[in-house]
Amino acid sequence: MNKQKIIALNLVLLMLVSMFSGCAAPNKNSSPTSGAQGINDESYTFPLKDPITIKYWVPIGASAPYMTNLNELPMYQEFEKLTGVKMDFIHPTVGSEREQLNLLIAAKNYPDVIDYNFMNTLAQAVEQGWAIKLNDYLDKYAPNISKLLNENTELRREVSFSDGGYYFIPAIIEPLLRVYVGPSIRKDLLDDYNISPPETIDEWYNMLTTFKTNIPDCIPYIDYANLGMTNYGSVFMGAWGMNYNYQNDNGKIKFGPIQPEFKEYLINMNKWYSEGLIDPMYTSNDWSAYTAAQGDGRACSWTGYVIGGLAMLLSMYEDDPNFDLIGVAPPVLNKGETPIWGHRTNLTMGLYGATITNANKYPELTVKWFDFSFSNEGIMLFNYGIEGTTYTMVNGEPKLTDLIVKNPDGLGPYDIIGKYFRGADTGVWYQLESMYLQLTDWPQQRDALRAWASPTNERMMPILQLSTEDSSTVSVIMADVNTYRDEMVTKFITGQTPLSDFDKYCDEIVKMKIDDAIAIYQIYLDAYYKN
Repeated sequence: MNKQKIIALNLVLLMLVSMFSGCAAPNKNSSPTSGAQGINDESYTFPLKDPITIKYWVPIGASAPYMTNLNELPMYQEFEKLTGVKMDFIHPTVGSEREQLNLLIAAKNYPDVIDYNFMNTLAQAVEQGWAIKLNDYLDKYAPNISKLLNENTELRREVSFSDGGYYFIPAIIEPLLRVYVGPSIRKDLLDDYNISPPETIDEWYNMLTTFKTNIPDCIPYIDYANLGMTNYGSVFMGAWGMNYNYQNDNGKIKFGPIQPEFKEYLINMNKWYSEGLIDPMYTSNDWSAYTAAQGDGRACSWTGYVIGGLAMLLSMYEDDPNFDLIGVAPPVLNKGETPIWGHRTNLTMGLYGATITNANKYPELTVKWFDFSFSNEGIMLFNYGIEGTTYTMVNGEPKLTDLIVKNPDGLGPYDIIGKYFRGADTGVWYQLESMYLQLTDWPQQRDALRAWASPTNERMMPILQLSTEDSSTVSVIMADVNTYRDEMVTKFITGQTPLSDFDKYCDEIVKMKIDDAIAIYQIYLDAYYKN
């Protein structure tokens, strides 16, 4: 594989990591309507007879290499023709988005719309009063969005603030787009040693031991910055029902790393580490070391990405008929169990969405414009772009053209998409997995996504919208807790601290007031279920 292709694949990985910080999975039976409907008043009928202009703050994203403003994007030009609403886009400097948003808020120089991740900003927006409450507007002017909210309880709860109000219009994503990380194995090595893809912790142990025993200089399991050991879905600790942070156990919040089951995980990982089954550099490997071990064949298994892992390596070895990879579901303790933990982002991509500010003179039409994004026409424009240019209809299904998937200038799909439509970005529309799957070149990628999506994630915490005061209290507590947890977990696994000290470790975390943080989160979780 040429150097340009490797670079392109790594750029795609970085884009996807940003793109999928979180996701939403609407009901597949909840089909959006055709066009923007629900209002008969001629003044609210698209396209408007008297066009309006909305000031819209949003990062430029994947379109940055091609233009200075999204007004130049063919998709938005078509949107303006269909709606009569012109968006006057305001873009922060790439790389300084959060800083510039904070400055904008501090200056109270609000545009009409702010489109961003509101994980750490929504409570401030509500408390300061610049994000308007949208409940009545959505009911009257947004039939498509309202239908999705009404039919998806989890989505509705996540979008609802603690007072029951909707203060932003969310990004909504189909299920497979919520998953992009999972355990991967060299399938050719499984075949060489007649090993079935492992499903349990014991089968993983036996597989790694076989690799260690029979393959000189191999790294049975390699990790990148704790990707699988502690981050991104708790790949191994999930077998004991644990994760690395808070969990929702039937409505009761627990902190996973101080539960008795977490000690069992540590005992097993310490055994694996002491027997050389885990790369000794698992906590500190940078991207270069991690991918180098995969590329030169030393790594036998790892936790990795669907693009930067599977796609990169399958491309690199595409001329080697003996090389193969497989993505597998996170392991369980007992054969036949369903995994309960794996990588999956939340429904709203970390509260990604658009607020309508109190500076907006046209809140009704702005809501209606967003609702058009969730209509059939809007969905096609955001996900596939311009018919005849970036996609065609084949047997009733949209299919990306060679301009996108086999670009004549050698550009990768996620690079060229930004020149025509928003499908390579995070944003406020209904994002289709069908487009994404067309960009996965190998069946191994698609099979891996389905395997990684198999865990129930039944203990996954929803996004809880804390007040600024409570958020500050929790942040102070968790700064100390997280630092200590990370230090001690590494020491337990590597044997620097004996596991007989686990109870002392738990006691220390309790002294750091973890129970106070749990109590705060519990209040908001209870309110979440009442919404």
